[in-house]
Amino acid sequence: MLEAEFKERRRKFWLKNKIYTSVFFIETEPTEKGFPDVLCFDADDKAALYEVKVTRGKDNVIEFERNQPLWFKKNSRIKNVFILAYDNVTKLVHCFPASALFNPLSEYHLPLGSLKKQLPQHKTNYTTDVVD
Repeated sequence: MLEAEFKERRRKFWLKNKIYTSVFFIETEPTEKGFPDVLCFDADDKAALYEVKVTRGKDNVIEFERNQPLWFKKNSRIKNVFILAYDNVTKLVHCFPASALFNPLSEYHLPLGSLKKQLPQHKTNYTTDVVD
């Protein structure tokens, strides 16, 4: 599955299940390097940001753009920022807080200077097998 297809399926899932009332796909790279892909609002107008990733090939790896980890770190005061990743190999959906990238005890820890992260191949507290 490609990233665009996964984003659209997840948008439909969120709206159908009333998890969010509004879902916007936003691309702000030219103005805000590293900004997440999706902005969502729930019924109470609480916002959440998602950076969407999909693994390629058979290596369970998601890859960040150069400015993304820096944006997550620089804006860590924003609490509702998540990484939403689909693993084409295991068919698991991983949805974890961006702050997990910087926690050395997290299965989602991104080593300093790295842009690639291999997803766990098993279920964690942040996985589901629901795609849509």
